[in-house]
Amino acid sequence: MTADVLRLRAKTSSGLITVDKLQSTNTIADLKQLLSESIAADLECLVIKCGFPPKVISDTESSSPLSQHVKSGDTIIVELKAQVPKASNGVNGTVKSSANGNIGSSSSSSKANATLKMARKVIPADNSCLFNSFSYTYSHTQESLFTPSHLRELIAVTVGTNIAKYPPEVLGSDVREYQKFIRNPQSWGGAIEAAILADHFEMEVRIVDIQTNRIDKFGFAQNFANCVYLLYDGIHYDALFEPCHRKSVFATGDEESENACKQLAKEFKEMNKFTDLQKFSLRCMICNELLKGQNDAQKHAVKTQHINFREV
Repeated sequence: MTADVLRLRAKTSSGLITVDKLQSTNTIADLKQLLSESIAADLECLVIKCGFPPKVISDTESSSPLSQHVKSGDTIIVELKAQVPKASNGVNGTVKSSANGNIGSSSSSSKANATLKMARKVIPADNSCLFNSFSYTYSHTQESLFTPSHLRELIAVTVGTNIAKYPPEVLGSDVREYQKFIRNPQSWGGAIEAAILADHFEMEVRIVDIQTNRIDKFGFAQNFANCVYLLYDGIHYDALFEPCHRKSVFATGDEESENACKQLAKEFKEMNKFTDLQKFSLRCMICNELLKGQNDAQKHAVKTQHINFREV
């Protein structure tokens, strides 16, 4: 009996491509080789994500068969690890190495005379990217780094002790169901969680959306003095910081930092480094319910505790 031919869709920075030359018995290494040739990228730079929420296929799984990770009709996400250039003159949009060795993209403000540059701290895609991104930005003014489990518990306790402020209508489910959901390390964070973090730490959490170039400001009404910026690509959060002074907490009235963040998001959009999940059709692999976009998937997850989705 011959192996099944797989037909996959791959989202890359240059657009959507079809992969239909591999079989289920081929390995992840075979897939990477084919993708490397298709998009003319170094094999070592490829990062492949699959499933929903998308998870990175680690290098240790290169020899595993494709059938363990994907099936025909699935969409995978293909990203490239940033590399440090041999020389850098600080030109807007170049890739820079941060002080701790992590790589991100940096940008100057859109103002002609501005010198402020912002950079992205790449956060692992482990379903806790919102919490890890916030922790990274906030920790620059603190001695200790908050773990995702600490922040999840903080949020669960907050909603449990403020039921009037966070009723089921706001949470999208019963309070106890929401607490169980947010304590699960596989559950994503979003607007509700960003708002609670802003209130608790008394600083705005500003989400910079790559697709729309919009900045959502959580905690804005409280007139907090400081803010942090997180970059959102539709499915993932990364932290933003000013690399020269390793600064990630800014004054809320600092227009220069806000403009620099928007400029960086604009550059990422021009490179198609975002995912429009609102147009995706999804199926819950637990109960087979059809869903439209990320919002429906997140509401379904809170209501049912089902967190295994695939694009259809």
